[in-house]
Amino acid sequence: MQDSEVAKRLIGYADAVVALSFVSISAFGLAVADPDIRCSLAGALLPVIIANTLGAALFSLALLMLSRWGRSLQADDQLSSRGRKISGYLNAGRHFLIWFAAVGGSLLVFMIDGSGCGA
Repeated sequence: MQDSEVAKRLIGYADAVVALSFVSISAFGLAVADPDIRCSLAGALLPVIIANTLGAALFSLALLMLSRWGRSLQADDQLSSRGRKISGYLNAGRHFLIWFAAVGGSLLVFMIDGSGCGA
């Protein structure tokens, strides 16, 4: 297998990491729709925010490693300055999407109203 093929595969894995972060926040949003889960999360604001932050940090770290490995394999293929700039924008966009999902999950927890939960 050529280095360029492995680099393309790593870029595909990086995109999968971003998709996984969105799938996980979507599943969390569906779980919050359940009244029992919503009531159990009403008093757990800080742990959920910490979990969202740690999850986003792990996704971001995986993305950073995959993109760095992909760039090292593409070192022989000379990218133009425009290509490097676009590649940088794509990586920044991927990180933005991961952290956007994490902030969205934290905001979901902030919007939980625990007043309807039995004590």
